[in-house]
Amino acid sequence: TWFTYQDDGTPTWYVAVGAYARPWSAPMSRFVWDPVAQRAVETRVGQLRLNFTDAQHGQVDWQIGSRAGSEPLQPLLSGATPVLDRTGNWYDTTQPGWGLGVHTLGDILFNVAYFYDSANQPRWVVGTSNNIDNAVVAMQSARGFCPDCAHKVLVLSPGGEVRYQFNGARAATARVDVF
Repeated sequence: TWFTYQDDGTPTWYVAVGAYARPWSAPMSRFVWDPVAQRAVETRVGQLRLNFTDAQHGQVDWQIGSRAGSEPLQPLLSGATPVLDRTGNWYDTTQPGWGLGVHTLGDILFNVAYFYDSANQPRWVVGTSNNIDNAVVAMQSARGFCPDCAHKVLVLSPGGEVRYQFNGARAATARVDVF
């Protein structure tokens, strides 16, 4: 899942799924929510390629329609291994259309909530907290720049809250109020 921004600066995401390979490449899709069918509708939009030179460095090559680009990759967070590694994509199978991406490192819990907005478009918000059993994560929404747009400073605004009640590393209840 690639969390990025559209031309107008609004958050969006793309998904690429493929078998492990080195380098890795897969078709990339964008999804919108169909409120009548209560499901996500996929549109293939391009291709994503990842090539890692080592465990900490690589490159992403992307193509969306007639636009393309490349960027270097490195870990967003690095450091101590968490006591409880809660890293993964969390979702409720009975409630399609949204989920939580969690990455833990040491005592840090990084969280992305992805969902569809009132216009049925993909959105996401991010937040961090301590990696504890009763984590409360203040989320932020960001307006940014598209993959091939000129860099500009992110504009942050409140994006809601996620409250976790973890039961170890692989079970949790989450109360999600994001916008």
